[in-house]
Amino acid sequence: MSTENHWELVQLSTGKVVRREDAEPVKELRWVCPDPGHSGGFPKEGVCRICETPLVQEELVVRWKEK
Repeated sequence: MSTENHWELVQLSTGKVVRREDAEPVKELRWVCPDPGHSGGFPKEGVCRICETPLVQEELVVRWKEK
């Protein structure tokens, strides 16, 4: 498979690279800062490391799996 267009490809947690159309995202609840500029999802509740605002729960894509 050519890796010329990286937007069409995703890497699975096993390291295998597949076409995006042959994969689906796996979403889980993560804790994030309400400020969209402070990116990152954390598995545990807490405060933002940048602005110290309490984190809120949001569903995020955490990995990909083959269809």
